[in-house]
Amino acid sequence: MGGVEISDSGPTDSPAQIIATREELENLVRSLARADRLAVDVEADSLHRYEEQPCLLQISTDEETWIVDPLAIGGAGPLGSIFGNPSVEKVFHGGDYDIRLLKRAAGFDFSNIFDTMISAQLLGLPEVGLQALLAARFGVILDKKFQRADWSKRPLAPEMIRYAAEDTRHLLRLRDELASELDARGRMDWAREEFDILSRIQPAPRRPPSWFDVKGSGRLFPRDRAVLQALVEFRDGEARRLDRPPFKVLGNAVLLELARRRPQTPDDLKGIAGLTPKLIDRYNRAILGAAQKGEAAQADPYARNGRGRPARPSPEQIARFARLKTVRDEAARDLGVDPALLANRAALEEIAACPPDALAATLAARLKNWQRGVLEDEFERILRSTGDP
Repeated sequence: MGGVEISDSGPTDSPAQIIATREELENLVRSLARADRLAVDVEADSLHRYEEQPCLLQISTDEETWIVDPLAIGGAGPLGSIFGNPSVEKVFHGGDYDIRLLKRAAGFDFSNIFDTMISAQLLGLPEVGLQALLAARFGVILDKKFQRADWSKRPLAPEMIRYAAEDTRHLLRLRDELASELDARGRMDWAREEFDILSRIQPAPRRPPSWFDVKGSGRLFPRDRAVLQALVEFRDGEARRLDRPPFKVLGNAVLLELARRRPQTPDDLKGIAGLTPKLIDRYNRAILGAAQKGEAAQADPYARNGRGRPARPSPEQIARFARLKTVRDEAARDLGVDPALLANRAALEEIAACPPDALAATLAARLKNWQRGVLEDEFERILRSTGDP
């Protein structure tokens, strides 16, 4: 198959092939259609662009590894027939982000997913990151020095290609070990349910910029929040114009301090950590304009804490929540898994608050089938014995 080969340092590893033309990608897709399974990973530029994009796709079979360059090709569209093919298993590690990104960027559908991070969580392993798993099981040490690199830059150095290839080169072997352990412990059905849910996740639409998303904003006064809202709107527009992540325009800590100061003159911008003289020179008019806009806005909408607070639970609901949590924690301890994996706090709160006639529907909505299999009987006993919320 075509493609530039980049050799790896490992003596038994075959070289990774770079796929950088449409013809090479189409040839690769024809080859992959005959495979039973593939390991897949994506390198993106989320730390360097306003809208992240897939910059590399790493694909490995048991014998070969390819690095697909969608930026050089103009997209990775032909791979959609592989990702949606139920006869080819696609193995990811922590695939939630990658699958959402590929769906948003290319409209891909996915079927027949296996995720090694989810598998490690269901097995209750103490370390579920790929670096830790490969080191513990195979003695493979992943060098993560390019984890925050800008993968959209070209040309890519050979060491970056080697770095990318390592993320999928050992993934199928890890998949086999974890699958065997899931089978042995009777948890493969749990995993299959999680994988099916993973294949159907959808990318969330980008929300408008909001003061509520700035950590620490809940402690501001309403007028300060109005100023902060104007500031985050300015920052978002500038980030879009520059094609940078918003935090690379102005950091959240800077915005919070500006909102507290509510500046009126350039001198009011001095002495803020992170707001350098260069940034003041560049943005002082825009910052002061945003502050003025916030001062003129209605403050009433900012008197509430963002999205509103839920109703205070009754003493009975609090007691039910405590009993549900105890059952959840004991079951998690017996299974050797993280309690939140069985049922998170939000699910427990909603179940504790539901009336008896909505119990079955609430359990079905808030718990997955495998979670209900572990918890449902005890949860029903608690809720039916304590009556209406």
